[in-house]
Amino acid sequence: MKRLILLTLPLLIVTSCGRSLRSEWIDSAKNIKDVQKVNPKQESEEELAKRLREFDQSLSVQEARRMIKRQEKQLQKALIALYDKSLAYEMLGTLYLNQKFYQAALEQFELALEIRPASATLHYYAGVSSGWVSTLSIDPIKQATYQEKALAHLLKSYEIDPNHAPTSLALASIYVQDTSMLGQAKMYVKRYQSLHPQSQEAQLLLAHITLKEGNYLQARNLYQQIIDEANRNPDLHKYYIDQANAGLALIP
Repeated sequence: MKRLILLTLPLLIVTSCGRSLRSEWIDSAKNIKDVQKVNPKQESEEELAKRLREFDQSLSVQEARRMIKRQEKQLQKALIALYDKSLAYEMLGTLYLNQKFYQAALEQFELALEIRPASATLHYYAGVSSGWVSTLSIDPIKQATYQEKALAHLLKSYEIDPNHAPTSLALASIYVQDTSMLGQAKMYVKRYQSLHPQSQEAQLLLAHITLKEGNYLQARNLYQQIIDEANRNPDLHKYYIDQANAGLALIP
């Protein structure tokens, strides 16, 4: 069956793109609407339709579709050619991921993994895509399913290549959400810091972990270091300063 799908894909992919991405957006909009049912200001069907028209007509989406169309043509050629087709899947998946079409991105990365199962990068991308699908879903079963898939891909990525730094940071970001796994979170964030010692993102995550552990003095010092570095470096993103101040406010 997999071979049949692979052979028919060049015939279907160009015509299916617009409909699949629009369907993904519609599902996302419906999810948002379901969440808003608890809000007395939920939008009407007319407002939802208006937003959908604006989405279809926006320049950013038009440009994204043009880019995706070009990549799909490349993928179509790759499926017919003799060279490594996984590179075409990876290219298209990365484009989907950058445009926040997470389900579509995951499908492409998993196709690429069927060809290159030992790629740490592909497992990382599949893990990140799965994580976003979980985060944006309002279905508890879907959330749990894709959270497990995200963790499985990221752990496989780390197993293949412990030096793939983004994987360590992604694993730390998952484990920090579970207070029983803070030790694992700290291990992965320190692994990331060994590869990127100047990372403010890792410093902030380590401060959050330390705060959750109840080590308030160390957490305060870590948050203050982020703020001090910001005062010395005006290019440091304001997000880190705001997050550090928010963390300091939580310390008793």
